[in-house]
Amino acid sequence: MPDDELRRHWEREEFRARQAQERNLGKKNNERGMHFHYGMAQMRGETRENGWVREHTEYGLGGDGKDYRRIDQARVVNAQSREFSECKSGRVDGDEKTLNQLAMDRQLLESGRYGSGRWVTVDGKRISKEILERGLHRER
Repeated sequence: MPDDELRRHWEREEFRARQAQERNLGKKNNERGMHFHYGMAQMRGETRENGWVREHTEYGLGGDGKDYRRIDQARVVNAQSREFSECKSGRVDGDEKTLNQLAMDRQLLESGRYGSGRWVTVDGKRISKEILERGLHRER
């Protein structure tokens, strides 16, 4: 095999290896987040046996009522007894997605659709100042 062809072959192989590694990075983070969610649900008693459901969706949110919120854990016993938990295994930044989730959670609470709600984070993870200012308080 000529040198040029051999070099191109190894460059392609290295490129494929980097692509595979990058694909797996996202899977590892998602898998880690999933284990955190399930583990916290078990530790906190937020199990199916106790009336909790995973990935519960609430519709009719936002200014126009067309938005929806998928909640990590929710217990919806009846109209008077509803609570939710949102687990965050990664960063809790002031990015648009997080701020939107926080606004919809606040709407769920202020409208009376839920009596209580909490965000659960990994101990020691940084929570942005912007999120704390918007009403997310630390509990220990």
